[in-house]
Amino acid sequence: MLGRLYPDLGELLRRIGGVQVRNAGTLGGNIGNGSPIGDSPPALIAIGATLTLRLGDVRRAVPLEDYFIAYGKQDRRPGEFIETITVPKPTPGAAFRAYKISKRFDQDISALCGAFLIELADGVVVRIRIAFGGMAGTPKRAAGAEAALLGKDWTLANVTTAMARFACGFHAA
Repeated sequence: MLGRLYPDLGELLRRIGGVQVRNAGTLGGNIGNGSPIGDSPPALIAIGATLTLRLGDVRRAVPLEDYFIAYGKQDRRPGEFIETITVPKPTPGAAFRAYKISKRFDQDISALCGAFLIELADGVVVRIRIAFGGMAGTPKRAAGAEAALLGKDWTLANVTTAMARFACGFHAA
């Protein structure tokens, strides 16, 4: 289903491990282990996914980008588990792309994973979410690059400015 909504996400998920790993693993497990090089978190962060964490009858919603606090530390209380992952449907006019770099094309852990969601109106960036895994202790959004593009015309000059902002580092949005 996710692959029909977001074809690049479907392709990214197809490249996770071998068939046995994909059949035994879960999307929640890929997120829950908190790895900074997990394949699904950057894409789901760019898309704007939200987790529902549950402990007994108590549930709380956490944007996926806020779930990752530091290397090896997630916003999950003792005994809490990921009950659901809510992925918003794409909005008309939004474009989503995801890219995985690894030593082997298939069945290999990511060295770097980048995901980009952009929406334009009359050539102006009205929504942008850029997330990476493998560049820090947690998957993160490239807030500086996003800020350099939001509200600007989609031009090579503005993309170049955003790239320079990205080169200076990125932080949680």
